Amino acid sequence: MTRRVGPWLVLAVLLVPAVVLTVARLGDPPWVLVVQYAAFTPFAMLLYAAALVVLLLAAARMAAGRARWATWVGTVLVGAALALHVAWFAPQLVGAQADPPRGATPLRVMTANLLRGDGRVADVLDAAREDRTDVVVLPEATRATERALDRLDADATWPHRAGRAGRDIEGNLVLSRYPLRDERQLGTRLDSLSFTLAAPGGPVRMVAVHPIAPYEGARRWREDHRLILDAVRRTEPDVVLGDFNATMDHAPMRRLHDEGLRTATEVANEGWRPTWPVNGLFSLGPVPLPRSAEIDHVLVSDRVAVLGTERHDVAGSDHLALAADLRLG
Repeated sequence: MTRRVGPWLVLAVLLVPAVVLTVARLGDPPWVLVVQYAAFTPFAMLLYAAALVVLLLAAARMAAGRARWATWVGTVLVGAALALHVAWFAPQLVGAQADPPRGATPLRVMTANLLRGDGRVADVLDAAREDRTDVVVLPEATRATERALDRLDADATWPHRAGRAGRDIEGNLVLSRYPLRDERQLGTRLDSLSFTLAAPGGPVRMVAVHPIAPYEGARRWREDHRLILDAVRRTEPDVVLGDFNATMDHAPMRRLHDEGLRTATEVANEGWRPTWPVNGLFSLGPVPLPRSAEIDHVLVSDRVAVLGTERHDVAGSDHLALAADLRLG
């Protein structure tokens, strides 16, 4: 009995979470726990692959009969689910990117969530200066962040500033080497904004985003993403960046993809680049959750080439900073 039950118990442990991830990825479920769970969709490939091995081993040991036939049917279904997830993930590794045109304008950008202002601003500025970053977006910037920026003489490198600091998570500041025009708040619960960067090679339309996290409520999370989508359709930006509180497996991000925006990591064929959580600042009970979700993004239009991205640690924050080296044609 134990030998018979063992493989099926293992299969249940593997396939139940895998199927939930598949269903979440296929649709736009209204339940907040499933929305949160969907952030870990790439792990379904590991679950289905392990289940496929269990099924193949079980089928090989069975004598001919209905049970073996059913096992082979299950193997085909699990293999198809694995293939589906691989197809969803593959563009991050095998996408084609044209070389930037001659004379393309270089633009380096960075987004760094500061976790209620507790993130070490000096870490962000040191990395941004080393990367020669032109635009820095700081979700969850607070009054303390502004004081740290002044103390660290950020204006000497980035003399132009947009957005506003908040008391807790709602702030969002933009630092820039170049003048910022046409600043407009998007109306999200946190301070997402659109603006135009007066870069040397010509104006660059940008949106700096920070929708509310889904654990605050899936309905409010969707509404914030709808406002971001409206802004993208209205302004047709070249670059959208920030803490999206969503991965490209979430339906709102796929809608942005349908508008012609792709993640910088996908364009550069860099694969899965999770940015959250880090520094042991998010846990499941007593166990810190390892870095496992790609929720900070730089999205670019087809006018923008990507030479590569970098991630930087920020002490005191549960996010990595994400930087991208862009070329605008």
